[in-house]
Amino acid sequence: FSGTASATRTNVVEGTDSDGKTEMGLAESQFSNNNDNFNVTFEVTSDGYQEIKPINATVTIVGSQNTADYDGNEHTVTGYDATADTNLYDVENDFTFSGRAEASRTEEGTSYMGLKAEQFTNTNSNFATVSFVVNDGYQAIDPIDVVVTITGHNSTDVYDGNAHSVGGYDVSFSNPLYTAADFTFVGTA
Repeated sequence: FSGTASATRTNVVEGTDSDGKTEMGLAESQFSNNNDNFNVTFEVTSDGYQEIKPINATVTIVGSQNTADYDGNEHTVTGYDATADTNLYDVENDFTFSGRAEASRTEEGTSYMGLKAEQFTNTNSNFATVSFVVNDGYQAIDPIDVVVTITGHNSTDVYDGNAHSVGGYDVSFSNPLYTAADFTFVGTA
């Protein structure tokens, strides 16, 4: 035998070959008879091959999440972490992302990034199906505590037989972010 009865392959797609197979290349011309007692005809009925079939993977995407206390400023969170259920899948290079991994918020509440599985696309042909499991990222703003001190106006008069009155009140706040426009008064001062 003058050939090489071996085939080696690593990936489903190698170069221009995309069928996943590397054949040995066995041919009748590679075999020769060394025994003169026989007239031999060599027939190669099936070539040997090494085939690599694609596998499936699951990639978990976790959007960055942040919670801040209200301070009147806009807060922004960006990015996501990706992990795969197999170390063969390179989460740095094997998929593309077509969305925007960012959320911003100033007021109390939660703003989500809006990450969705369909924004992620597998680019590695060694994986037949890649499922993207997405946990959306968010920026949350928590309300803060404030003390509003109301001090009613006072008046002291000497009795003179006439009605006297006083009105209004003063307001102070434990946090300058809170103002008189942030509350209403339904009584009579």
